Amino acid sequence: VNDIVDSILESKETLISVMDLKAFDDYTFYHCVNVCILSIVIGKALGFNKNRLNILGISALLHDIGKTFVPKDILNKNGKLTAEEFDIIKTHSSWGYRYVKENFQIPSSAYIGILHHHEKYDGTGYPMGVKSDKISLFGRIISVVDVYDAFVSDRPYRKALPPFEAVEYILGNCGTSFDPEIVKAFSRRVAPYPVGTCVI
Repeated sequence: VNDIVDSILESKETLISVMDLKAFDDYTFYHCVNVCILSIVIGKALGFNKNRLNILGISALLHDIGKTFVPKDILNKNGKLTAEEFDIIKTHSSWGYRYVKENFQIPSSAYIGILHHHEKYDGTGYPMGVKSDKISLFGRIISVVDVYDAFVSDRPYRKALPPFEAVEYILGNCGTSFDPEIVKAFSRRVAPYPVGTCVI
């Protein structure tokens, strides 16, 4: 994993974007690094070769780059978002997709993973409302670890949850929010204790 992350950061454009993210918001920076590492772990469990792991890692590392286009007072609001504020937050995956597509010479699977990381397996996600295998594989992977890392991290509006609660949430939403095959790989490699598989 370290070798793959190192090779991702050898790209000047990727490094500049990640540093811009750190300058914008510390939490988002560390969250993206965590999601990158956990996504690579899942990709490895799914049998990805090193090149595909690199592309997945770039997608995961930059999955929230679109948040740099969201006002910080909304992004870090200490309380419940209004419907209008949440609509603004929801634009970040589209912004990130456009930014990476226009500024990086990388395979399309990387920026489509960014676009799809808030899509849900049952079609109730955003920005496109696509479902099941219409969601890119990278998007389905990033979706699971994005939620896991967000739950186990302190946020302005709540304290971090224990890892087992985050895992239970993911298992409980297997087949609705999350792809069952990705959840199985996650539960084998990332879960903090042995868990059962999801039931649809």
